[in-house]
Amino acid sequence: MKKIQNISSKIKTKVCEITKIGSSSTFFSGNNTRYIEQMYQAWKQDPNSVHVSWKSYFENQEKGLGSNSFVLPPSVSSESGLNIAGNQGTNQDALRIIQLFRGYQKNGFLKASLDPLGLLEIQQHFKIFDNVKDLDYKAFGFIESDLDREFIIPPNNLKSGLTAKLAGQKIKLRDLIALLEKAYCGNIGIEFKHILNREEVNFILDKMENEWPNYKPSKEEKIDIFKRLYFASKFEQFCDIKFMTKRFGVEGLETLITGIQSFTENMSNFGFKDITLGMAHRGRLNILANIFDKPIKKIFMEFMGKVADTQGLTYTRSGDVKYHLGYSSTKKMKNGKEMDLEILCNPSHLECVNPVVQGKVRAKQHFNKDNNFEK
Repeated sequence: MKKIQNISSKIKTKVCEITKIGSSSTFFSGNNTRYIEQMYQAWKQDPNSVHVSWKSYFENQEKGLGSNSFVLPPSVSSESGLNIAGNQGTNQDALRIIQLFRGYQKNGFLKASLDPLGLLEIQQHFKIFDNVKDLDYKAFGFIESDLDREFIIPPNNLKSGLTAKLAGQKIKLRDLIALLEKAYCGNIGIEFKHILNREEVNFILDKMENEWPNYKPSKEEKIDIFKRLYFASKFEQFCDIKFMTKRFGVEGLETLITGIQSFTENMSNFGFKDITLGMAHRGRLNILANIFDKPIKKIFMEFMGKVADTQGLTYTRSGDVKYHLGYSSTKKMKNGKEMDLEILCNPSHLECVNPVVQGKVRAKQHFNKDNNFEK
């Protein structure tokens, strides 16, 4: 134990020298002594079980190098993409580039153009928008003359995102900022740095930094998107004029229609055969008509309080029951495959629809013998 405490003391002294922090710093504490002891014991059992920096330090301690034990191994430099022992200016540039990436990944969504008419002025009401100023290149230590300088994107072990794509390449700071602005500050804002799952984060990085900026829909896709948005808008306008009653329209959220349509098409391409959806009132009628192909005549009958049962008999309902009704259909997708679509009826307490959907999907998987949960 005494030896471990000596090691902890030497590490603290060395780190203080490197970072120029005072001995009053609380970076090392009694809790860290226990942590270092655990790493030392792990290293004694298996030298490869600890990080290479600690492995190098413990090995040097065993050799009796004393205060010279703290030497940054070459593998650390290659892992981080930084040559710590090399040119100090180059190291600082690399660190600033990394911080620039992380700054846009964390706060880029705050600068996204989600209110093109400037009607909301939400920046004045929410303190979080103060973080937008942190995206200024000067906040990362760059100066105006750096905009036309070429910087090397630090090599790294990442397998997704712009840093992986440009690793080791030279790029002007101005061009790099333009790429990050296009990825995170366009018409889509995404907040994802709170996600702990590395696989999910990598997926988002790749989509936002590499795919989304280069996405160019075909003429046919644009026409299809326009048709659905136009249908959604006119459907809401007609309901508003014809039925002067409480409604839960999709106004302002019309892109939900094209988003779900794209989702169903992609799921069909991936081999899925059944989609079960649960949702609240808002936009339900539009989705029923636009995505699930529920007959318009049937929807309008329900608006008038008339509901036909399976035997053709018509009876009257009142209230917002039409926004609780479900529907199922079999739809032919663009790839020629059929997809079973179902939107479940809403329970009286809307939050209960989530476990209801999960239970319904699990039951379908069981009876369809979908043991691998792939359909």
